[in-house]
Amino acid sequence: MDREHLAFSVIREEFSEYKVENGQILRAKPIVMDVYTEDKDGKKLGGLELKEISFVITEVEIDTSSYEFAETSAVTEEHQTKELKFTTVKRSVNVYETDKTIILVAPEITKIFLTNKKDKTSSPILRYVSDTNVNVVDKPYSSKVH
Repeated sequence: MDREHLAFSVIREEFSEYKVENGQILRAKPIVMDVYTEDKDGKKLGGLELKEISFVITEVEIDTSSYEFAETSAVTEEHQTKELKFTTVKRSVNVYETDKTIILVAPEITKIFLTNKKDKTSSPILRYVSDTNVNVVDKPYSSKVH
């Protein structure tokens, strides 16, 4: 499979924001890392590589004295202790552009979990499940008649 990487530019790339029942705020966004086409079984297919970026704001006091310190990247599903309710404060659609297409990337957090771990600031570490909807729209073709 020959993969051709396509140049793309960022038109808009913003965080979506979710208010969690324990007072924390989760900000998350999937970003496009690569846009490519590849030949597979004689057909030219397009693809994307996405990376999820997130951080948590903790402006409320939460007792984490019974939590263990951990690096966020080391926290797994086995550390989840409770599913938390949340509301969507802001849902962003991120927009990217190639020569021939517009790419719309819309995240949706579906579940947020409290864990038994805390970060170096003693804030509880949250885990979440998200779906990402990606739409690729061909740019309209225009021709000028002279």
